[in-house]
Amino acid sequence: MPKNLLSTEDQVLRERLGAAIRAISGELGCKPAELAALAGIGLASQYRIEAGETTPDVLYLVKITNRLGISIDELLKRAWEKDERSIADETRQKRSSEASQITQINKGRGARQIVGNVVIAKRKGG
Repeated sequence: MPKNLLSTEDQVLRERLGAAIRAISGELGCKPAELAALAGIGLASQYRIEAGETTPDVLYLVKITNRLGISIDELLKRAWEKDERSIADETRQKRSSEASQITQINKGRGARQIVGNVVIAKRKGG
């Protein structure tokens, strides 16, 4: 699911899961290419998971946690080892950052709203 369709909190949690996968595999000297091959996914997909751009499925988690010698529960605990307040703080920061990216630009006959890389045109009288 694309990031812009996730709630901000879900996006933060997905990024934390990817960061935990990257950190644990790095600590154990396991390269992204090895995890990708083991899980049967492309290297680009592995990098997207580690960057929090996509959500891994359960089969992926089973395969990589077996290779890393940890349980899925341990991986999830590592991803969420910060308290709920930290998650709420990260969510607020991300929302604030997203709000600052939204700007109004007057052009020609109407205004355009830019959100990330999506342009939404607003027509006069509309």
